[in-house]
Amino acid sequence: MVDTGTGFNFSSSIESELTKYHFELDELNETTDSFNIIQPDCDRLDYGLAISAGALCGIIDIFLVGKPEKSPLGDITDKWFENRTKDFAKLSGWNDGKNGSTSSAIRFLETKFKIPYDQRGAGDAGQFIFGLNPTNHHFKSLAHNPTLLGLFFSILDQFTNQSHFVTENELIVLQRADDGFELRGADVISKLFSAFVNWFGHIISDISGSSTSKGRGMGIPSPLWSWTNDIIAIKRKLSIKPSEFDKFVNDLSLKIFNQGYDIRFQATQTILVMINELVTRLFYSVRRLVKYFADTEKKTA
Repeated sequence: MVDTGTGFNFSSSIESELTKYHFELDELNETTDSFNIIQPDCDRLDYGLAISAGALCGIIDIFLVGKPEKSPLGDITDKWFENRTKDFAKLSGWNDGKNGSTSSAIRFLETKFKIPYDQRGAGDAGQFIFGLNPTNHHFKSLAHNPTLLGLFFSILDQFTNQSHFVTENELIVLQRADDGFELRGADVISKLFSAFVNWFGHIISDISGSSTSKGRGMGIPSPLWSWTNDIIAIKRKLSIKPSEFDKFVNDLSLKIFNQGYDIRFQATQTILVMINELVTRLFYSVRRLVKYFADTEKKTA
């Protein structure tokens, strides 16, 4: 390098300067190529087709999804979950003939995968202490939530014979929840395995409502909404007071759940998202395929 005394340095030879130039040019091209890759390769027709796919899904949503208990597509989804509950019950030893009812399968699973935190608010302690009732206890009970924190509280409740509930922005614990409950297992590892199996089996038993449900029944909350319980539970465990926003979102989630928007209906709504994604990608792929064969000579293709 040659110092000119003006604050600028130059290479001592043309070859080294050209090497430096090509190196910087390659870096610039890589940056430009990276920028171009993340740019959407779509034109007006692509956007128009995507909007059309969204409109199609909107029409399907209006006429086939609707709302819980008045949803043709939701009825199909509910039936699918009922059949999966029966399949799981059969794998677990249930045998009630070929035409066994869903309530019979649920009753079998409730007995086989017994847990201590199933206070339903029907004349038990949960009704008077937690404000529980048959329509909200699946949401308020942390161990009924299909989340990692739900699994944690399920295992904790089974080891300590407790019930953890979130109600009115508070985390409440019921001691000696079920005097008749005993966690199977000879050591800690086997007890942990039994607790996990009980949690999963009980979730399946509740996914299509309880054995005494009339009509559709109350399933379990979807992870999309049950996280609001997790936030309050974590803050209370850390001695942090939940905010008014936390309470508002939690109350809103509970009201949505009480309207029937459980994990079954959330699965129904997910179908439209999948249809929209598939149709949009199909339009995009077909257009690119047609354009490729139209612009490429047959010998080259």
